[in-house]
Amino acid sequence: FFKAVEHSFTGIFSVELLLRVLAAGIVRFFLGKDWAWNLIDVCLVIVSFLELGLELLNVGGSHKLTYVRMIRLAKTVRIFRVVRVMKIFRPLRILVFSIMNTLRSLGWVLFLLLIVIYSFGVLFTMASSQAISSGSSSDPALLRQYFGSLWMSIASLFQAITGGMDWRFSADALMTLNPIWVSLYVGYIAFSQLALLNVVTGVVCQTAMESAAQDEDIIMQARLALQEKYVAQLRRLFGDLDADSSGKITLPRFQSRLQDSSLKAYLDALDLTTDQAWSLFKLLDVHETSMIDVDDFVSGCLRLRGTARSIDIHMLMYESRWTMNKLSKIMSAVQELSSSVGEVREAYEHCLHLAPSQGSHSLTLQSPSSQTAVRAAAKQHL
Repeated sequence: FFKAVEHSFTGIFSVELLLRVLAAGIVRFFLGKDWAWNLIDVCLVIVSFLELGLELLNVGGSHKLTYVRMIRLAKTVRIFRVVRVMKIFRPLRILVFSIMNTLRSLGWVLFLLLIVIYSFGVLFTMASSQAISSGSSSDPALLRQYFGSLWMSIASLFQAITGGMDWRFSADALMTLNPIWVSLYVGYIAFSQLALLNVVTGVVCQTAMESAAQDEDIIMQARLALQEKYVAQLRRLFGDLDADSSGKITLPRFQSRLQDSSLKAYLDALDLTTDQAWSLFKLLDVHETSMIDVDDFVSGCLRLRGTARSIDIHMLMYESRWTMNKLSKIMSAVQELSSSVGEVREAYEHCLHLAPSQGSHSLTLQSPSSQTAVRAAAKQHL
């Protein structure tokens, strides 16, 4: 049964991968921003088919068992894909993603730590070798145990600052040389513990936080979670305003409820100002029905939340420029129309002066030939 289920999931996973390749294209699939996850998915499909092939070939002996174990171990990478997709694993995803992005900084940290340990190790090894060869050390065996060679000195210094051993033991070995070397050793311990390791911890933590803040999926999940929480708070607030559970809020009811100091404090906590209840109600009443339902209330509060963003200001400037351009075109059209009307009026007055008298003018205008003459004169004047 479990084999059948596993083979079914392998087929479904293969079809899903094929559809993703066809939808995104081969180049975008392997060279896009999610190329690493896509490559992992391809490897998982290949590993699943390899396991299926080994079962069909019926390879016997311990070789089959070894191959199957290796393949099943490789298939555990599917866990990372589940962690990436499911929102419930968001804290674990942040930890894994932060650790992966701090590996580069951690490498430089280890390199710096190695330089410091190597420098002090060379000094202590040279001093120990000279003391042992000259016989000036009171306990050569103890000195050889911790600083007998360069690698032993490096190991002792590394264990002293990482908790592998009590640094007092290696300090007692240096005490057989000279107290000056003990003072230098204590200075190394103080520098490593108080300065170097604390700086290293700070750099790694900062890198982890920056990498987590730059991950698109983590940012999207955080924003969606924050918006869902904010919408839930707004719906509870609407329930407090809608005391009669009618599903609507009127302006008088809205104004009376905003007088409550606790409600005003709650709105301020949601980044919503309540200085003018009437203005706030009109901004929320987008349908101009003098009533607000829960959907209008939530969507309106989401728009009015916080201060104006840069995109809001630029959008307002764009709409102002668009309105001014339209008004300029309308004013130009009105001016052209006014000029045309003035010219027609002047032409009409000019035609009136062509008539010999008022009576003959009336008669002339009534005849078709006179009307044609007036039109010709007006056209010539224009």
